[in-house]
Amino acid sequence: MTIEVHPVERQGGIFFNTPPVLEFSKTLRGLFDAGDTSLAVHGQSRCGKSTLFNTLVSYGAAHKNAVVFNATMSGTSDSASWLKLARELADSRGGRSPFYSMSNEEALVKRAESDAHELNVYRVLVLIDEAQELSLEQFLGLKKFTQVLINRGLSTFVLQFGQPEILAVPRKLAGANRTSLVDRFFLRKHRLRGLRQTEYSGFLAFYDKTVWPTPNGRTYTEHYLPDLWAQGWRMETYSSHFQRSFHLITKKFFRDPDDIPVKYLAFVANKLLLNAKEVRGHGADVGSLIDRYANDSGIVESYKHIGDHEEKTRKDLETASVPSRRRRK
Repeated sequence: MTIEVHPVERQGGIFFNTPPVLEFSKTLRGLFDAGDTSLAVHGQSRCGKSTLFNTLVSYGAAHKNAVVFNATMSGTSDSASWLKLARELADSRGGRSPFYSMSNEEALVKRAESDAHELNVYRVLVLIDEAQELSLEQFLGLKKFTQVLINRGLSTFVLQFGQPEILAVPRKLAGANRTSLVDRFFLRKHRLRGLRQTEYSGFLAFYDKTVWPTPNGRTYTEHYLPDLWAQGWRMETYSSHFQRSFHLITKKFFRDPDDIPVKYLAFVANKLLLNAKEVRGHGADVGSLIDRYANDSGIVESYKHIGDHEEKTRKDLETASVPSRRRRK
């Protein structure tokens, strides 16, 4: 008998339908409706890009309203070929079977056509995680692949998820005289932002309202803190403590308190649930525990050692756009 792990303890983490995710969903639906063919999603580390990527993969597999291919780039020198990416995309839908006699490229196209026919759908969605690592050869391969499908009557959409460095890719492609690739893959961009302080309350209420197992289980908070729950303890009550803890950290590093990656907030909330004895021991002083967990969440190390990756990328792009004569003055 398989024992199912509570969502709080699952390795992949919890998917939160936060305001930033709702904004992304609205953007994506608008692009679908307008007939656009691509979107590049970027954001700071731990903002939930990979979780969103995995959720979309699972959603596509469950609802079967599109043929969904997916791949995650590694950035190593031996992973930069289009044929390697084509194999990974095909493998995400069962591999080359039964198209062994075809080349990798032909098998990928045939897989898309065959699956679209079987599912009775016309949309093909290609999801790429860590897309800032895509090579020129792979962009060219993606363009050829999607164009072949378009020519055969299918609707394609390439959805890239990447670190802030992905913002520099269009300039690199243009510098290689590949503006057609910029037009195909980078006309539409979306920044997946962090949570604002005013959104903490709604985020924490998720733990107090979401039940597991569905539909008749206990809320996440009640599951881990049943005695405190019976006394009226609620995660949402501590939203002001979360705001204070993360505001102090952002103030120290001159960062925006209204742009906190959701993973850091979830780390603190999960720690509160998983350390029931410590929570009980702090009694009314749970705020100090939240302070400690916030500092242990990884956000301090990110600010200290990685810095503002997005700002650095923007400055690099601005510097690159200034004529060399002006930079020497």
